Amino acid sequence: MKLLLSLPVVLFLLFYACTSRQSDNTLLDQAENLMSQHPDSALTLLQSVSDPQQMSASEYALWCLLLTQAQDKCYIPHTSDSLINQSVQYFENTTDRLHYGTALYYKARICQDLRQREEAVACFLKAKDELEPLKEYKTLFLIATHLGSLYAYQKMPVEAMDVYQDAYQYAILNNDSSSISFGLSFIGRVHGLNNDWNQSIESYDNAIRLATAIQDTFALRLALNEQISAYSRMGKLDEVITNYKRLDSIANKGTESDIYTSNLRIGNLYRMQNQPDQAIPYLENALQSTMLRTLQGANQSLSYIYESQGDYKKALAFQKQFQHYKDSIANEKYQQSLQELNKKYETEKLQNINSELNWKRKQNLFLFIIVSLLLVIIIYYFNVLIIRKNKKLFIMEQEVENYKWHIEKNRKIIEDNAGRITQLSKEIEKIKTDKNHAVSEKYLELIALKEQLLSRNKELTRQNRMYNGELEKLKTTSVSALQKAESGSTFLLRLRNNPVILYDADWDEIKIALNAVDPDFLTRLSELHPDLTADDIKYCCLFKLRFSSADITTLMNVQSATVSKRKLRIRSHLNPDLLNNQSLDDYLRSF
Repeated sequence: MKLLLSLPVVLFLLFYACTSRQSDNTLLDQAENLMSQHPDSALTLLQSVSDPQQMSASEYALWCLLLTQAQDKCYIPHTSDSLINQSVQYFENTTDRLHYGTALYYKARICQDLRQREEAVACFLKAKDELEPLKEYKTLFLIATHLGSLYAYQKMPVEAMDVYQDAYQYAILNNDSSSISFGLSFIGRVHGLNNDWNQSIESYDNAIRLATAIQDTFALRLALNEQISAYSRMGKLDEVITNYKRLDSIANKGTESDIYTSNLRIGNLYRMQNQPDQAIPYLENALQSTMLRTLQGANQSLSYIYESQGDYKKALAFQKQFQHYKDSIANEKYQQSLQELNKKYETEKLQNINSELNWKRKQNLFLFIIVSLLLVIIIYYFNVLIIRKNKKLFIMEQEVENYKWHIEKNRKIIEDNAGRITQLSKEIEKIKTDKNHAVSEKYLELIALKEQLLSRNKELTRQNRMYNGELEKLKTTSVSALQKAESGSTFLLRLRNNPVILYDADWDEIKIALNAVDPDFLTRLSELHPDLTADDIKYCCLFKLRFSSADITTLMNVQSATVSKRKLRIRSHLNPDLLNNQSLDDYLRSF
């Protein structure tokens, strides 16, 4: 009898433990799959783990590694090596050399951020030894480039050249043209350290030609900027100016920030070469910038020129403007400092709240286990009692009736709520005709009531085990609508096959394609998330249309880090109750 009594308890605990372990494994697999294309989503998923210390040793070590990797890919500065040390120590004693080598790489990256250069070099070299037999050329390329930077910083050009040559070979073995271009630029950098300017310029020329051929603006900008530095040290002013002008033509298609900053640099080059007549037009053009530092530099340079020419009236006027912008920049830094302090305070506050919530979750979990055990025991004894009294048929009939009663009750409530929702929608549409409906208390009250009824209907639908089916149906419908929109939009098809930079006129085509997928998307997005800016909404449109992060960097003409940071910013402005722990891409696609 005691054995029978303990059996349900043991089965329940085994079931709970297995379910928890499968959940952790699934989460880590999902994060690892998201890491390459959507590191921000992987970071959010990993941070959702409330108590990672409860994982098994292998899972916890992998969680620490993936979290560090996601932070590095999202350009979050590393401040501690405590997490990655857990991974290094665990994988060092296993046969999993891939994860061990990767952990050593991120250990080295953290040491770089903490300015522990000798330890960083040691970890990079260990990681290189682990990953070379596995032919992990992508990571090996990164290791070699970081090592090269460390050697170059320590004035070790011979060692820097060796590892940069290794990086170049890894890029070739990986058949990665972008990395090959970067490798050539790095090699040119070391030739410059050795004052071998002909070899340096030749390496940069090769990097520029390759980056131009594959239309990689990031690799091209690096090579041009490196070559500008080389030409400057060689005293070749004409070549420096030529490269600056070429940068203007490719960087952000000549946006304000790039054009005026470049004009400031060219003007200063002419000024330092004692060619004020050539310098003044560039510097005056830089005065049209809206960037404080560009305005500060242009006014200061013009003040120097007019002072050297004896025109003290103009020199004084530009000097006053220089001081004005200098004070503005100082005030801006002060405001940024205040914002950072406030952000730290809010972060600490959120951490405290999360700690309290985690404690409450543990308490609720404990109560749930106790109640579940009691229910199992009660049901067990109840079944024994019924069997003894030969009332098995009666119990089955009661369970069937109880099931039917719950389903019928939920159905009626859903129908009543649907009718009320229809009525509320009509009232809302009626109020929306009023221009001042946005500040109407009655409008907001009806919206809130409608949302409550919709939420209640969803909960009832889940109880009737219909939610998963409806969700899959919704996803299928969404994908089908997207395919239909693309088949009817030659612009969208052309854009997906060959992404190019979007200009203001192109967004009309984007909206037409988006309306075919979801006619109310933009309206609902603005109403539910009013804090989103116009640029935020543009990114949301591209996420909704299922463009990859790599495509979006081209379409918006930004760096990949900008897309990741933009996702984090958009998530911070969304209602967390509506987001419901989904990735930003999944939320917008099913919105």
